[in-house]
Amino acid sequence: MFFYIRNISIIFLILSFSSCGDSKVEYEKQWNDKTNIEITRTLIKYNIQGCGQYKYKREIHSDHEYLLRCTRNGKDWTEYIVFGLTEVLMGPYKMDPNNN
Repeated sequence: MFFYIRNISIIFLILSFSSCGDSKVEYEKQWNDKTNIEITRTLIKYNIQGCGQYKYKREIHSDHEYLLRCTRNGKDWTEYIVFGLTEVLMGPYKMDPNNN
């Protein structure tokens, strides 16, 4: 029984990710610098250093996906994608200096 349920969960997960490719990722226009518990938990889970200050934009079609920028010194920023509900982190990415 457990094996059967597990296989269904894996199939559902694969279908969920494959359907995500159809929609365009769009983030809010304004950066938010308020503390976000989902982002903070995810950074702690991955032991991310250098995020003493961060700002983020929420993905318009998802309440739990964020484009995150972190800095240690207020000048050099690193980008991540955070899936807050599942505490999944992608990155770090080099930031495009033209993309503010």
